[in-house]
Amino acid sequence: MRPHRSNDVVAPEDYRLEKNAIRAVVLLDRAFKSNEGIGLDLGPKRGIEVLAKAVDGGLEPTAWVLRVVRETVARSAPSSVASAKSALRGWATFADQILGANGDHLPPSPQCLAAWAQLFKRADTSSNYIGYLRLGCDILDLDHSCVNNPLVK
Repeated sequence: MRPHRSNDVVAPEDYRLEKNAIRAVVLLDRAFKSNEGIGLDLGPKRGIEVLAKAVDGGLEPTAWVLRVVRETVARSAPSSVASAKSALRGWATFADQILGANGDHLPPSPQCLAAWAQLFKRADTSSNYIGYLRLGCDILDLDHSCVNNPLVK
């Protein structure tokens, strides 16, 4: 398990997510298909009232915070969801079939990202796809500094 960043919400062990790029795809899909943002877009006063009732009814606040954060990150680029899913699936396939990752896809090493980028015909496509891997890392609350490494640029 990676060390938490200073602004991380610490969750019980069962809410921590694995490092699987396909899991990021599922969460990305869920962010656009679900309406689990309990208390969102109601204004602070009404939102707190709704959340308080949900917590009284059994909603786990830490799990809710993590879900809202993941959905917020996922919704940050709604016009490119299909491309983000394609990038994450492509990376997962490369990581499993070529690197032997066995589902441990994210975060990638800068060296592996640089090698993957060489497979693309266009530099702007590889750059976009690497950006989507950063989104996947953010959705799964993983370190994404690998995409800023000079090897990857």
